[in-house]
Amino acid sequence: MAHARRFDDGAVRWVEVCYCPTPLEEEIPYWEEYFELLAIKNAHNPARCRDKNGTEPWACSDCDCTDRLEGWLERQGESFEAVLASDAERPTVVGGATRSSREDCESSNRESD
Repeated sequence: MAHARRFDDGAVRWVEVCYCPTPLEEEIPYWEEYFELLAIKNAHNPARCRDKNGTEPWACSDCDCTDRLEGWLERQGESFEAVLASDAERPTVVGGATRSSREDCESSNRESD
């Protein structure tokens, strides 16, 4: 997810190497807790995949087949990681007031007594 990109329409896209017979078979239950998965696609033609066609088991570990796609993706949208970090830095507004730390509340309460 460190290389995931967020697009203007709110969609998040990323490339992930997966060895499952069904792409992201093990990961889907986890990702579905956080995302509505609209599409899961092979990053390349499986017929040319040395792992999938049986010429080299586990070839994906050292394969650069996704480099072009990852390079293209890196130039799209904005870093999803940066979006999350930016959202985490924004104060949360509750009931029209900015939520502050417990110490701030306690200090404020002492001052008003």
